[in-house]
Amino acid sequence: MNLDALTIDSTRAAIAQGQITASGLVESFYRKIKAEDPAVRAYLTLCEERALRQAGRIDGMVKAGETLPRLAGAPVGIKDVMVTRGVRTTAGSKILENFIPPYDCTAVARLEAAGSRLASLAQRIPESPPPGDGWNPKQVLAHLAALSKLYGMLTYRVGTGALSAFDLMAMVNQRDAAGAALAQLPVAELVAMVQADHARTLAFARSASAEQWERRCRFNGERDMSAGEIFRLPLVAHVEQHLSQLEAALG
Repeated sequence: MNLDALTIDSTRAAIAQGQITASGLVESFYRKIKAEDPAVRAYLTLCEERALRQAGRIDGMVKAGETLPRLAGAPVGIKDVMVTRGVRTTAGSKILENFIPPYDCTAVARLEAAGSRLASLAQRIPESPPPGDGWNPKQVLAHLAALSKLYGMLTYRVGTGALSAFDLMAMVNQRDAAGAALAQLPVAELVAMVQADHARTLAFARSASAEQWERRCRFNGERDMSAGEIFRLPLVAHVEQHLSQLEAALG
């Protein structure tokens, strides 16, 4: 197996089709890490047992014929500044050398929980809602898809230094226009879109450095926000607001 040639999508497809198992993939990666990392020193803490437990769960889903999550089987490395429940997290500091957090960092945990909330609501969102005042559930879902893509992209681009200024109102107008257009798509496609964008944003969130989280971007020429603030406020809080709106509408 050529580990260097794998992508997230090809990994998920190979596992779903039975070409490889998630457990076998974890074992292959750990053999490579143990052989090469003594010279590279890329990892501070390894979680082989935890990875194998998760891989076993994915393999069980394959056997049961269940639809796999977007990141199923994809090995993930988490930056040591991101607090991870039950895993030694040191931020590279001797003071925190033996710190075992009892919780996940709040913003990441909240976005992960949002994905679960959306999945539980998806089957109840009608494809053709009856006419009425205000947004119907499918339109709320389409807006969720648009804002997840926009603010996930902004978090990444500001954090990586690719964006230093933007026109907020122009982006909001584009977001709302995109949401109106996306409402024409099937519910399942919209849900998959939201989950895929959340997965990409979470992958960045888990690997970003403290410097990237604090990197700032000016908007409307007079105010600025950090990548971390964009992640917590326009993205996570906004997603939670509309999920609550969906839950209330669907009863």
